[in-house]
Amino acid sequence: MSLLTKDLIYLDYEFESQTSFFDWFSKEMYQKGYVKQTFNKSIKEREKQYPTGLITQTCQLAIPHTDPNHINKPFISLIRLKKPISFTHMGMGVEQSQAQLLFVLGVMKDGGQVEVLSRLMNLFMQENEMKLIINENQKNKIEKVVNGFIGGE
Repeated sequence: MSLLTKDLIYLDYEFESQTSFFDWFSKEMYQKGYVKQTFNKSIKEREKQYPTGLITQTCQLAIPHTDPNHINKPFISLIRLKKPISFTHMGMGVEQSQAQLLFVLGVMKDGGQVEVLSRLMNLFMQENEMKLIINENQKNKIEKVVNGFIGGE
């Protein structure tokens, strides 16, 4: 079972801020049954404590996630933004990344995030695959590339 499916890929969306993104995303995922009502508050708090912005060779992105007890079923969602939104850089504390891609992780098992993050980091180093994700408009092609790196759960 793939964590990323076409219905979890959102292309060329626009948000005013990280907060407006989290509000929209939490509502969207709650309506689809993936997350609990506590997800929105939890993901915002976790992002403040443990920022997930990242600057790679090919683009700037963020990998927001929260604890498994706020998730109903496992998922990865990919959101490509029309205009970047600011995320504090992972591990840097103050530096900001202007995230163009958001990979939201809904991993059920403790420790599962580390494995998925490791696989995603491998993907982020692949220039051709990342260019495809940034430029491609066919969700099935994006889904195939990402799942080729992350596999199932």
